Amino acid sequence: MAHFAHITHRTGLLLVTTLLLVTTLILTSRPAASAEIGRTTTGHGLIRDTRPNPRYVPPPTWYGEEAWPKTATITVNYNPSTCNGGVAWTNDAQTAFQMAVDIWESILNGDQNIEIDACWVNNLAATTLGSTASSIVRNFTNAPQANTWYSASLANQLAGSDVNGTGAEIFINFNSNFDWFLGTGAQGSEDQPNFVTVVLHEIAHGLGFSGQMRVDDGVNNGTTNLAECTGTAGVGCWGTAGANPGIYDRFTENGGGTAVLSFVNNSTALGNQLTGDDIFFDGPTANILNGFTPPELYAPGTWNPGSSYSHLGEVFNNTDDALMTFSLNDGEVIHHPGEVTLGILQDLGWDLRNLSNVWVDKANTTGVEVGSIGSPFNTVFEGISAVYQGGTVFIAPGSYDEGISVIKPYVLRSQGGTVIIGQQ
Repeated sequence: MAHFAHITHRTGLLLVTTLLLVTTLILTSRPAASAEIGRTTTGHGLIRDTRPNPRYVPPPTWYGEEAWPKTATITVNYNPSTCNGGVAWTNDAQTAFQMAVDIWESILNGDQNIEIDACWVNNLAATTLGSTASSIVRNFTNAPQANTWYSASLANQLAGSDVNGTGAEIFINFNSNFDWFLGTGAQGSEDQPNFVTVVLHEIAHGLGFSGQMRVDDGVNNGTTNLAECTGTAGVGCWGTAGANPGIYDRFTENGGGTAVLSFVNNSTALGNQLTGDDIFFDGPTANILNGFTPPELYAPGTWNPGSSYSHLGEVFNNTDDALMTFSLNDGEVIHHPGEVTLGILQDLGWDLRNLSNVWVDKANTTGVEVGSIGSPFNTVFEGISAVYQGGTVFIAPGSYDEGISVIKPYVLRSQGGTVIIGQQ
């Protein structure tokens, strides 16, 4: 139900409305005696497209506002000992990196520090802008899904402690061979890749926007190209260190609604699914923010390691959700993760502050209210006051005994069930 300027909700008028039903995924917490730690084996990266495409997607509206301070802390180690072939970082490159960090710190909501090892290297593939690996953890305390790998940055927030121990959660290599555009403003360069955009993209991978599916190319030379699965070309497989899937994998399906994990591991049938240009992320929040339909993932006919499956589909090019597509054109300046990407991260388990989509639940009595799914406001008034113009307020079912006045366009939507707003 959309509300526009000068519409007033009067005291004494009872507004009863059954708002659009939204399916909610409920995962059961599981305590664990000890966490198991691994690391992703394939770097998920971003490819340069030299064709100029000058366009600008601004950062979240609340970014930089003093009224909305950072709700997460990210520490960056520039060229630590974990780097291989590190080249000295310039001050301008670090300044651009920090802007991307600041944007994520204004969105993520968590009390566990996120540590990034950032390597400025000259040994990446010629077209690769950046590549990310991450520490992953399974069966940790409060893990929503057993026998499932989570990015350590997320697992730490869910567990309330540093479950992966000493060291970074995210490891990112950036290609020092490029002539980067290192500015932090809206104007980019039509013959340079935008560094802030690439950092924003790679951090998203480290936060968990990555799957563990692979397709074998049939080559195993014993050194630089090992068998991805069984060594047979076209075979698809999943799992790391014990064949457990990642939480991202539990949401993926084909266009017919069949879960990717339902196909036999180490099979051609799975390989065909992963290269059929027909893979989607079916998560409740991502679906809502993608117009109530699962967002398409990148699944070209030829498996592209580091790109396939762990990026949004090409349908998102030239949209506000383009950050997590597999390539970046010169001249593109994207300073917002995009609503679909934020929805995917929320489905994976992240608590996010996103003032374009605000959440309200009167049952929240924790004292922590930032308008996210995990820490919602507990009054509709707070939600409407916080949401940005044209945004959506998602309200948990129940009766909200309050009056509201509206002076901007917004959308009210139920999280599932009947919502009653009004004073009697």
